[in-house]
Amino acid sequence: MTAKKAIEFLRIHFEYLKERWKPYPDYNVLEAIRFAISALEKQIPKKPNKTIDSSWGVKKEAHTCPACDCDLTEVYFIAPQESKIKEKNNLL
Repeated sequence: MTAKKAIEFLRIHFEYLKERWKPYPDYNVLEAIRFAISALEKQIPKKPNKTIDSSWGVKKEAHTCPACDCDLTEVYFIAPQESKIKEKNNLL
């Protein structure tokens, strides 16, 4: 089972239990399911949001975090090939 299917499964059961326990819901179980859903959502990798920043009259590509919306343009990304080359050079 993938994380996305588990999230879908937990959401369906969360809604079902919330409706079935209408007069006296067990808030501890519902909170545990909510916590499990949020933990699984954090495990799914997200791609950065790409936008065009045209401040100061210069158009450049800007990247922001999908979770907290902070600016990622100054973060240095290493391509997988470059990191393998650096590892090989360090071993020699």
